[in-house]
Amino acid sequence: MSDCSVITRDCFSLVPTDFNPAKQTLRLGVEPRVIRLCPGLLDRQLFFHGLVGKKGAPVVIEPHQRGWIDVGQRPDPRAVREDFIFLHLKECRHVAIRDLHLANAWPTCILLDKCEDITIEGCHFRAGKEAIYAKNSRRLLVRGCQWTQDTSPGHDLWHRIDWVEAHGGEGGNDTFAYFNGAFLGGKSLESVCVERNVIRDAYNGIRLKGEGKEPRNNDVTIAGNTFLRIRDNPIEPERYAFNWHIYHNEIIDAHGWLSFDGVGGGYIYVYGNLGRFVTRQGSRTSPQHTMGRVLKLSFETCNPMHRPGEVTPTLPWYVFNNSFFLRCPLIGGAACSVDEPDLFGIGPDITNHLTFANNVFEWCEAGEHDDYTATWIELVRNFRKRPEDGVVFDGSLSNRWDYFEAVSDRYGWEENGQWAEGKLFEDGPGGDLRLRVGSPGLESAMPLTIRGPDKVYGIVTANGRIDRGAWQGDSLVRIAPAAAV
Repeated sequence: MSDCSVITRDCFSLVPTDFNPAKQTLRLGVEPRVIRLCPGLLDRQLFFHGLVGKKGAPVVIEPHQRGWIDVGQRPDPRAVREDFIFLHLKECRHVAIRDLHLANAWPTCILLDKCEDITIEGCHFRAGKEAIYAKNSRRLLVRGCQWTQDTSPGHDLWHRIDWVEAHGGEGGNDTFAYFNGAFLGGKSLESVCVERNVIRDAYNGIRLKGEGKEPRNNDVTIAGNTFLRIRDNPIEPERYAFNWHIYHNEIIDAHGWLSFDGVGGGYIYVYGNLGRFVTRQGSRTSPQHTMGRVLKLSFETCNPMHRPGEVTPTLPWYVFNNSFFLRCPLIGGAACSVDEPDLFGIGPDITNHLTFANNVFEWCEAGEHDDYTATWIELVRNFRKRPEDGVVFDGSLSNRWDYFEAVSDRYGWEENGQWAEGKLFEDGPGGDLRLRVGSPGLESAMPLTIRGPDKVYGIVTANGRIDRGAWQGDSLVRIAPAAAV
């Protein structure tokens, strides 16, 4: 153990000056109960294989004293995940990573591989392509953490950098492709809870993938998080998702708020979320990817490269009782047909088995914003409803009368929708998305049957009446098994 200062077998401290100047991976051959990292420059890769604590008494990785640990890496648009991993846990169980302050861990700060019962709590991350990445793991809790990916004082990723250059590919030069990661990325995960985190100035928030013949992306809870200036997607399941609960999150300035394109599975519940804008993404000279949308759905295509985007849920999924202050559409398909070469053959949006109900969305008043920010656009554009797709929009409250007229004529939606003139929220621009006194949305929500894998849910109510939108009195809407409601 010459590469670390051993305090006791059960508790030791890793001090940056104890490392050999040559970059190397530290591998521990003991099974400590506490691992403490000291602040300062620590430009090494730490690999822990087989750390095993006990249920209720985990191995703890924590700071030796307060302060930032500078991992000392620089962004590289060509780097891949494995090029540098600051904290790599493999086949570990019952481990808690707490209160670390980690900066400049490009491209990967924490990676979990084949791990179980891992808690990451109270950590702060600055920069990096991926703050946390997990694969082939289960029972992961990420709580009370913060991540600022783009640390520029002008929030350049949101205001200045072209979406294509940060995404990579898409005909660009990949100049800023080192941003295209996530606060939490992963694949083949089960039992994941992400709650009360703050993710700001990032390309993506939470991006979890299910893949393989029997994909796993199951039992995921995303609750009480704040997403601020997310250049692509705050929440993005990929390929497959099953039993996801997305609730009580706040989204402030994002591109594709809730991304479900090419996602199979179902039993997804999106409720009690608050979304609004302050500014518009990109620069005025950006040719595309500056409008955004609330729901990014699957799409029809004639391009074989994009066939995965046609996958749709095979089971029910629900978006209900959310409140949005908008300058972008609810649905914004790339085109009305698939034969537009400038859009790579991607056509109208599609989905299956979606119930969109009891949501409130207020369109901004043009006089309160400049013409670029508040450009008028259809709220549902380039969506194709197919026979027996099971897609229903109903019970919405909005100040856009043209929305109700359009979706009723085209799709037969919004039989119970309600138009109301003027402002709907107490203070939409300021983030107070409670309905105004006397609103027609009060105590007028549609009754819903919310089906789950093994139970039926209902909305919790004290008096039998439910408001449209996220707020129910002084608290956000909640659901419970119907027998308990």
